[in-house]
Amino acid sequence: MATFGGADKDPQVPRFAKNVSDLLVDLEGAGGFFSGKVLDYRMACTAAADRTCQIVVNLSVWNEFLLWINLELRESPQPERQLRLERIYHKLDWLDRTDREKEQRQATTALFWLLKTHRCVARICIPSEVYDRCFPILREAFYGNSSLKSLTLEASLNSKLWKVIASMKGLEELECSGTKNARPRSISALLQSTQTLTVLKFSETYGIENSLSQRFLAALKANKTLRVLSINSDAIAGDPDLFAEIMGDSNTLQDVTVISAHSSRPSDMKWVLRVDVWWRALSMSLRLNRSIVKLGVGVGSDGGDNVRHLGEAVSRSPTIRKFHLLSFDKIELAAFLRGLRTEIFDNYALCSAVFETKPILMDLAAYWFEVSDTARRNYGLVVRAAHFLKDLRSDRLCAAALERVSRHPALVAELAEVLRIGETEAANAVRQRFQEMQGLHDFMRLAGVVRDRVRCEDDGSTQLDALDSRCWLHVRRYLRLDDVACDLAEPPSSP
Repeated sequence: MATFGGADKDPQVPRFAKNVSDLLVDLEGAGGFFSGKVLDYRMACTAAADRTCQIVVNLSVWNEFLLWINLELRESPQPERQLRLERIYHKLDWLDRTDREKEQRQATTALFWLLKTHRCVARICIPSEVYDRCFPILREAFYGNSSLKSLTLEASLNSKLWKVIASMKGLEELECSGTKNARPRSISALLQSTQTLTVLKFSETYGIENSLSQRFLAALKANKTLRVLSINSDAIAGDPDLFAEIMGDSNTLQDVTVISAHSSRPSDMKWVLRVDVWWRALSMSLRLNRSIVKLGVGVGSDGGDNVRHLGEAVSRSPTIRKFHLLSFDKIELAAFLRGLRTEIFDNYALCSAVFETKPILMDLAAYWFEVSDTARRNYGLVVRAAHFLKDLRSDRLCAAALERVSRHPALVAELAEVLRIGETEAANAVRQRFQEMQGLHDFMRLAGVVRDRVRCEDDGSTQLDALDSRCWLHVRRYLRLDDVACDLAEPPSSP
C-alpha cells in the first residue's frame, strides 16, 4: 500500500505540506484517467549504460497521472540521460471538473514513487505549482542525489531547497526561470562548491544588490566547470570590470548571454542588454577570449561607440561560431552592425547568425546581409569539407573547403559538430586528408588543372614536374586551391 500514516484519510492536501506523508495516497489498483490501465508505481528501475529502463513501455500510463500536476515523462535524445520530466503547458479546464483534488494527490504520489525509484530520470523541470504542492517530496528526492543531471526551477525557492540543491552530487545544469527564485548568495555558494555544474541560467532575476553581485562574480572567477552562463546585467553590476576580466581570461566558458534588468520592466518581457561605458572593456575581453563559441547580444540604449566596439569584438573573435542578435533600438542596432561588419569577410569562425527581433529596416539590411552571408559561407565550407571527408564528393570545391577549414580551428570545431564526432578526432581526420592533398600531382588534379598527374615537355630547363617534394611543399605554403583559376563548369580536357 502506498500510504504513509493517515495520508489517505484526509481528502485535502495542505498547500504547503511539511511532511511527505501529508501528500501521499493509496495507488493500489489506481488506473489512468483516460485508459483505466493500472499504474505499476513500484516498477523497478532497470536502467544501465547499455540497457533501457523497462518503464519506457508504460510512459502513457504514468503520464495519465502526472498530467494533473502539469508534468510529462519523456524519453531523452541523450543516450546517457534516459528519461526527462518536463513541464506541460496545457491545462485540463476542458474536462470541466470542479474537484480535481483526487487526481492531483494521485499524481503527487506517482511523482514520489517515480523520483524515489527511478535513477533513469536525469532531467526535471519543476513548475511553481508543483513546487508548492510537492516540496517535501522534492526535498527528499533531491538530497544527495547523484543521478539527476539537469534541473529547471520555475518557482521562488526557499533557503532549505537551495541547501538540498547544493548537496546534489551529479548536477550539471541548473536553470532558475522565475523572476525571484534565484538567490545570488546561494548561487555563489554553489559555484564555489560544485565539481559538476556546467550550465547555469538565472537571467530573469533582477534587483540584485551590488554586494551580492560582487560575491557572485568572485565565485564565478574561481569556478572552473561552467561552460554555459545566462545571467542578468544586475548580476554583474557590482563589479563590471571584474566580469570583463573573467570573460577575457576564461578558457572554459563557451556560451554566454547577458540580458538587462530594469526596475520598470516592460510587460512584454523585452530582453535587452544595457551597454554602459564598461562594455568597451568587455569588448576587449571578447577579443582575448578563446573559449566562447556562442553569444547572444541585445542593446537598449547607449552611446554608439560602445555598441560599435562590441560589434567589432564579435566580428574579430576567432572562436564565436553562433551569434544571436536579440532586441535592439534602431540607433544602437545601426552602430552595432557597423562594428560587426568590420572585417567580417575575413572572419572564418562565424557559422550561424540569427536575428531574433523585429524585421530589420531597409537601410540596415545591407549590413546584416554581409554578416549573415559570411556565416552562410563559413557553414558552407564546413558542409563541403564534411562531404569530402566522408568521400561523398571529391570535387575541387569540396577539396578547397577542406583546405580552408584546416586553417581555422573554429571551423574544425563546427565540422566536428556536423559529423557528430569529437574535436580531436575531427582535427586528426582533417590533418590526415589534408596531407593527402599536399603532393604536386594531387594538388593539380584537385585544382582541375590535370586529370591524373603533371607531365611537362623537356626543353632543357627545370620543369614543374621535376621539383622535389621539399621544394614543392615550400611553394605549397603560399598556394591554395582557391588561388588556381579554373572553369568549374567544365572538367579539364587534357592532362
